[in-house]
Amino acid sequence: MRQRVPLPLLWLLLLPCLAVAKDIRFCFRNITEKDGFNPSIITCMLQDHRGFVWIGTKEGLICYDGYEMIRHTHEFGNNRTLSEDFVTGMAEDRQGKLWIGTKSTGLNCYDPVRRRFSVVHPAGTDTLLSSRLTRIFTDSRGRVWIGYSGAGWAVFDPVTLRVRNYKASTYFRDGYGIDASNTPTWFAEDPHGTVWICTNFGLHAQDSKGGITSFKDENRHNAAQNDNLFTCAFFADDTTCWLGTWGAGLKKFNTRRGFSQYLYEPVNPVAAIHDIVLHIERKDNGTLWIGSADKGLGTFDIASGRFSFIANDPSDPFSPLPGECNGMLKDKAGAVWAGLYKGLSRCIAGSVQ
Repeated sequence: MRQRVPLPLLWLLLLPCLAVAKDIRFCFRNITEKDGFNPSIITCMLQDHRGFVWIGTKEGLICYDGYEMIRHTHEFGNNRTLSEDFVTGMAEDRQGKLWIGTKSTGLNCYDPVRRRFSVVHPAGTDTLLSSRLTRIFTDSRGRVWIGYSGAGWAVFDPVTLRVRNYKASTYFRDGYGIDASNTPTWFAEDPHGTVWICTNFGLHAQDSKGGITSFKDENRHNAAQNDNLFTCAFFADDTTCWLGTWGAGLKKFNTRRGFSQYLYEPVNPVAAIHDIVLHIERKDNGTLWIGSADKGLGTFDIASGRFSFIANDPSDPFSPLPGECNGMLKDKAGAVWAGLYKGLSRCIAGSVQ
């Protein structure tokens, strides 16, 4: 089902700051419920080849086409709509189609020409091992990577519709009885074409021939699973990968030197959650954008190893929204979109002078 939500104030997102307090480094434009847009909890974001911004949520898939927000949801009895509303991941292929993972009803494909969704059934003898999907990614060869909950991952050819399944030899059973080491949370490709798979326990690298090498941080900074519960990855260069974790801050992984850790919150046994990094993007050559569950949107200076988070100021309309940063997107204009608890905050690239 497509629901159009008129947003008369959304064009402000595209305007530069007209005024801003001197002590604020960045300028934001926010969109929330009062603008007619309630995104629910954001799970993923992307910008397609046309420049449209897609936002996956627990209550459907939203597309911003430059004029309005269009919400796609499941409609009972209509097989041209999403198979369910809970979107867990998405990626765009070379033909401009969107491949969408769902929590419990498998893989969907959206054809922007026909403007319809369909549930994907691979060709050949191999099939998807599970309908519970966690993450979707497209690599430089045009293949679609599909994460399963507890069953490894698949590499899918969107042209031939054939799929091949993979699983790491490592095993770690989490508190729900699921194999955490075979539950992908993120896919990233390095400059050599190796795809790295973050999971709920450990990091895997799969080369072009399908060989899998597994890594885990043995330093035991925190509980064993927290140290290796990787949420996201970003490659800074050929050998250095920045990793987000659930409760162990930001980690730098060097293929030669191993892991090193950066925390922004002192270890506090009373705190329910802290040092949860969910997203990483490059701001400039020396700085990373950080999206966290406990501090919201911030930056990380690589040289000094210091974090700086951008607080919400209720009296300042140009500050970001409060709450956890569940999604992040760096668009083609270089601006970062942060999916926060109460809506979207778009930051114009650069510092306020």
